[in-house]
Amino acid sequence: MIKADIESFGLLDASVAKILEIQMDTEYDRRQHELNTKAKINISEGNLITAKNTADTNLITAHKQAEGHKSMIEQETVVLSEQLKNDYNLVVQYLLGSRIFDKLQTIANGKNSLTYSVNNQTVDIHRLKSLADLQKQIQNN
Repeated sequence: MIKADIESFGLLDASVAKILEIQMDTEYDRRQHELNTKAKINISEGNLITAKNTADTNLITAHKQAEGHKSMIEQETVVLSEQLKNDYNLVVQYLLGSRIFDKLQTIANGKNSLTYSVNNQTVDIHRLKSLADLQKQIQNN
């Protein structure tokens, strides 16, 4: 068996030590850049998934609102047709007049300070009169 004493172990040349230090720093920077790039990719993918989920949620919400609106219109039509003895012409007149009235009410309640003048010969005014007549007829039934 041979016995050897190792008193010191190190680089004999300072320039070799400097080159190794530069290589270690370069490798550290490369790994750090790779980690930062992966993190940015993960964030972008997360943002993409979030945007997709938000769009899907908005679409589902719009569909449900449309279904609710459709159901409300169908129920209103059924009730009106029963009250107006299944005279669909009167039901249509009533619904059109009601929508026109709602639009005029929205204009009247708006922030705009304009005054609107309406001609008595306007078809919409006749529909509103028909609406008032139909409401009286419904109340009498």
